Amino acid sequence: MWKKTGMTPQQHFFRKTSVFASILICAAFLSLSISNVIAKSTITPEKASVPIKDIRILIDISGSMKKTDPNNFRRPAVKLFASLLPEDIFSGVWTFGKWVNMLVPHGIADSKWKAVVHEQTSNINSTGLFTNIEEALRRATWDWKEYNPHYERTIIILSDGVVDISNNPEENNDSRSRILKDILTTLSDTKVTIHTIALSSLSDKDLLQQLSSATGGIHETIETTEDLDKTFMRIFDAATPRDELPLTNNKVKVDNSIKEITFLTFRKDKSSNTTIISPSGKKYSHKKENDDVTWHSENRYDLVTIKTPETGTWRIDAAIDPDNRVMVVTDLRLITTNLPDNIQAKETISLYAHLESEQKIIKRRDFLHFVRMAVKYSDETENRRYSIKLKDDGKGIDEHKRDGIYSAEIKKDNIPGKHTFELLVNGTTFKRRNTQTINIVKYPAIIDINVTSNNDIAVSIIPYQTLIDTESMKITAIHSLSGDNDEKYFIEKTSPAEWKTIIPTNTVTGNHTITIKVVGNNKHGETITFTTEPKNIFIGDKNPEKTDHLETTIVEENNDIIENESTSWLNVILSMLGFNFVLILSIFSLYKLWVKYRYKLLPIPCEEMSNA
Repeated sequence: MWKKTGMTPQQHFFRKTSVFASILICAAFLSLSISNVIAKSTITPEKASVPIKDIRILIDISGSMKKTDPNNFRRPAVKLFASLLPEDIFSGVWTFGKWVNMLVPHGIADSKWKAVVHEQTSNINSTGLFTNIEEALRRATWDWKEYNPHYERTIIILSDGVVDISNNPEENNDSRSRILKDILTTLSDTKVTIHTIALSSLSDKDLLQQLSSATGGIHETIETTEDLDKTFMRIFDAATPRDELPLTNNKVKVDNSIKEITFLTFRKDKSSNTTIISPSGKKYSHKKENDDVTWHSENRYDLVTIKTPETGTWRIDAAIDPDNRVMVVTDLRLITTNLPDNIQAKETISLYAHLESEQKIIKRRDFLHFVRMAVKYSDETENRRYSIKLKDDGKGIDEHKRDGIYSAEIKKDNIPGKHTFELLVNGTTFKRRNTQTINIVKYPAIIDINVTSNNDIAVSIIPYQTLIDTESMKITAIHSLSGDNDEKYFIEKTSPAEWKTIIPTNTVTGNHTITIKVVGNNKHGETITFTTEPKNIFIGDKNPEKTDHLETTIVEENNDIIENESTSWLNVILSMLGFNFVLILSIFSLYKLWVKYRYKLLPIPCEEMSNA
């Protein structure tokens, strides 16, 4: 029975229907609005011509950071890195101590996201009780369960400690084991590149090196955080390089294809000021506000972005620093080979480069006629510098003549260490620059040989898995002791990224020699074999010969002392006896003389004289 509402059942039905329909229409509009927002803020990977970059940053905030980073240089370093990210990539920032916090939510690195980074970096501190690297990796990569060719995934880990999740050492060891055996295996299978920064020699360098070497990443160890921003820049160049212009003596030439220009200048102290001077003489500084200029200043650097810059030569009125750079947004882009982070010494490096506009290679002969390309490279000491021209002549590795793709082969025997490759393009009316830093290694593995507390020899091998196929790798350690036969030990895999063994010495004193031999296939499927130089390790006292000689000398000296002491007492007794004998003999002789001549020597008694 219907209640009295003033409506018939038919009217009530139509009213309910209209309300339901209104809800559906509102939901449809809301759904459409949300989809429009998502469409505007989301990059569709299937439509992207190149994989979309996804970079996730993990920052240690454990209590030990108070010593290793007392001035909290982590904050400006993270700000700098985030500010330079292109707006067509994904990123996020996590901090970890005992707990893991998503400091900056994962999303597109647009201006709003970067503003959140600048707000939230004030929460980077040193208050964490533990160093939970395991949970940080799990939380930051929660959605990276399978490989996706549409994405290029990167993790950056900054830490100064070891895996520390409780006061129980066994729990800490279990956590470290899970990182290597579970998490690293998954990330390696899903093609994730891990770059690691160790903030002190007390950190778990072995763990961080395994994470990087197994995934083709960069590992940096720094003892002070003063240059942390520059360390982040080296990783930035590897993770997401940007278009640059060559900067010479703080001068740069801007052409009419540049839509936006960003100056990054480093300074030694906060008191020094930076001024940017345009070709027309207009001066930009941190104190002067301009609508077309974004100026971010920190104690160690200035980051200045100018939209629609004037064409011509710009000047930077500041101290010249080799790490100063000028980045641009332009339609005329330099595209070059992404060199691997690690390369073995004596390996030939093939470098390709081309110019493109609207994502198409420029092939016009009238344009390319004036283009010159060259690569300059040097080691980290800059004692050795080389320059090689890139050519488009159809010779060597250059497949087609005048197709707009320039190439060069670098065959120099590079010494191990970090090397900087600077590709310079001079097109008369424009210039471009690309810089990459790579690590050239002597062997395709990190080899560490040390003496244990038990005087045994520990061997650890961490292969660069982009240089050698670990599935084909066989490792042998050859142990020899002077005068004895060689002993061979086959080193087994103990984690996805490390091979370890303990070679017993039985505490035999002497020189022990360890040689490592590795056989496997390189990234091209070719068989490679390398044998390390023998490493001599002395087991026993550090200076045995001197010690033995010292002990013998001490014993001989002690015996001499004992003998000398006995001899001295005998001499004393004999001397005393001799002295007494002479003394008695002398007294006796004097006595005899006295008896013989006493009457002659004594006067006549008085009584006798009177009787006469």
